[in-house]
Amino acid sequence: MTAGASLHSVRWGYFRIIAGTVLGGVLGFYVMHRVENSYKVSKHDKRYRNKRGKKTHISVFRSRPGGYGKSILAVIIAAEKVKERLARYEKEMMLKDRQQQRREADGGDQLAE
Repeated sequence: MTAGASLHSVRWGYFRIIAGTVLGGVLGFYVMHRVENSYKVSKHDKRYRNKRGKKTHISVFRSRPGGYGKSILAVIIAAEKVKERLARYEKEMMLKDRQQQRREADGGDQLAE
């Protein structure tokens, strides 16, 4: 074996070690990212079901491949919060409108005097 051939195999060995380390790190990061996200979604899904007191269809979306679960779950929960806030806002506005009408009916006579 010549010196050039052994040097080439050493370089190839270093390249394989470095490439394996980088690819292994990327794969490990990806796997841990998926595990962490699935844990967070399942934890949030359980908390959501316990809060509502009923089983929801959200867990069906969580099991879909491609990571749709977290975004769909977030959109559904956000939409429900918006509906609740809108209902509260409408009630408050109706109450304020009634109070304004009462003030106008009661206070209108007093302002004229």
